[in-house]
Amino acid sequence: MRMLSKSSFFTTILLLLPAMASAQTADDDLQLELRYYAPKLKFTSHGIVPAAYSNFRDTLNIKNGNAPEYRLSGKNWYVDYIAIHEKGYASHHIPAPGSLIPADSRTKLNLDYASFNYLSPIKTTENGTAYWLAGLRCYRFDTALQFSSPVLNKKCAKQLNQFAPAFGIGGKHYLDEAHRLQLYSELSGLPLGGRGHTYDLDIGVKYSPCKNLSANAGYRVLDLKIKNDDGTGLYKLSGWYGGLSYSF
Repeated sequence: MRMLSKSSFFTTILLLLPAMASAQTADDDLQLELRYYAPKLKFTSHGIVPAAYSNFRDTLNIKNGNAPEYRLSGKNWYVDYIAIHEKGYASHHIPAPGSLIPADSRTKLNLDYASFNYLSPIKTTENGTAYWLAGLRCYRFDTALQFSSPVLNKKCAKQLNQFAPAFGIGGKHYLDEAHRLQLYSELSGLPLGGRGHTYDLDIGVKYSPCKNLSANAGYRVLDLKIKNDDGTGLYKLSGWYGGLSYSF
């Protein structure tokens, strides 16, 4: 698989933003949302790191981290970006000829995930709407593992990058007559055959005390599988989030 630099990843995001914004009409709200995501991590690898350390989280003592999430939305589109940074530290005994060598491990596990989505209504009523979506997912893993001791110093690092199409379905439903309390859900993704898969589930509730400001809370599951010539990475985040949004 062709590797992409981090600058290329973010350049792609910036190039797609004007195309999404051009779909915005003068009387549509442009909404900026900031979320605080606190997921539980499940990550395994095959061929990316030594086989004895294929389960990153358990073997290498990686702690669950918190992730900022940024979302820019229009009437029929939205752009979403999440940055996950995880670290771990543990003590091990590395097998060696005739002995076991004590060593410490330091691990870095980063994920940059961006999605670009176009929404089209299936059915709309005064209390809500159901829609389908089509979009693009861009994500990159950046993993690094180092063992160190007085007699051993070993490092390994890999990057896995992928662009993938995605399709899905979602809905929004108001729970009160004033249209201040809203329930929403969305499921998107696509099996990618020999390249892996991507699935994204988002369920939550939003409250709008006034026209321009709203707060939300929900649960999100992000399930990614990437394959290339070097190996396979299985990465799953699941957890609660809270957020604030402002409409311009």
